[in-house]
Amino acid sequence: MFTKQNNSNPCNNIKIFANGEEIELVSQFKYLGVWLDTHLDFMYHSEVVKGKVTLACGLISKILRRLDNRMFTVLLHAYVLSYFDETSIIWGFNDKKLRDSNYN
Repeated sequence: MFTKQNNSNPCNNIKIFANGEEIELVSQFKYLGVWLDTHLDFMYHSEVVKGKVTLACGLISKILRRLDNRMFTVLLHAYVLSYFDETSIIWGFNDKKLRDSNYN
């Protein structure tokens, strides 16, 4: 029978060496613009993107009255929709729960 003894991750005890130096174990890191974590569920990445999109929407809304439609469209594409184009490949295979939790 398989039981979980404690909450520690057995991978925390693994030591990997390259050229005689130990490689540091981290919980998340950024690679080619995508944040990867130990679970590979992209939740940390989605939180980072959510924060950036929220900030961009807030800044655009503050100057919205001074913008014409063309400039609003340019800013929206540059600072908001570009994140969705960039990460649609990542989120494309994730389940509905992940998509719904990010932008509602």
